[in-house]
Amino acid sequence: MYALPPAVFEGHERHVTGISCPECAGVLEVQREGHGNLRFLCCVGHTLSVDELLVAKEDKIETDMWATVRAHEELVVLLQDLGVYARRHGRTQIGGPHDDRITQARDHAQRIRAILDEKRPVDLSGMGDLAAPPASLSL
Repeated sequence: MYALPPAVFEGHERHVTGISCPECAGVLEVQREGHGNLRFLCCVGHTLSVDELLVAKEDKIETDMWATVRAHEELVVLLQDLGVYARRHGRTQIGGPHDDRITQARDHAQRIRAILDEKRPVDLSGMGDLAAPPASLSL
């Protein structure tokens, strides 16, 4: 699978890519424009330049990772509260023993937070024409 299909370097037709739209997850097509610039077009109408696509992909990754952290942290609190609820109602547990799952979910949230702390997005400054293919790919 290619993110950019090899045929994109030859003509000006639209070609289906191997990547999804960061806004709606629809299929992205790519088309050469002008002086080798690339334009990404989504099946529902989103249109992105190369730098807009890179920024949007980076933002989507971060948003999804924070959602995962939040989901793990909510799971920890829910499992803890179920334990408290069970004890208050004379039961040893509700839904099974949760200590191992609480530990695992807490660990996963911490590890994902650590990854987010290391995040270094694509640097778009000083890269010149981001849409131009590398010099080794002649058009």
